Amino acid sequence: QLPAIAARNERVARRGFWRKLARVAGKIPFAEDVTAAYYCAIDPGTPMRVRATLFAAITYFIVPTDLIPDVIAALGFTDDATVLTTAIAWPLLCAMMAWASPSAEEN
Repeated sequence: QLPAIAARNERVARRGFWRKLARVAGKIPFAEDVTAAYYCAIDPGTPMRVRATLFAAITYFIVPTDLIPDVIAALGFTDDATVLTTAIAWPLLCAMMAWASPSAEEN
């Protein structure tokens, strides 16, 4: 089921990303970040888990129904920015946690 959801998110992101960005780029302070996330997500060299996470965040950005509707001035994109920031930070946090945890050899 999860691979099917990831594939659906990728289709939605690839189909709607540029159209949505063109509509809202002047209204959001994170346009560069979401564009970088898109390019990272479509890069086949990006690990699949990271790609799936980024496509999920980009799909959330694209789909008009979300936690805070985008039409609400000043607040409409805060949930999109939060989801995107979390998706970008997640792989880094995982890597830091793996690095910080003691290895089996040290025990």
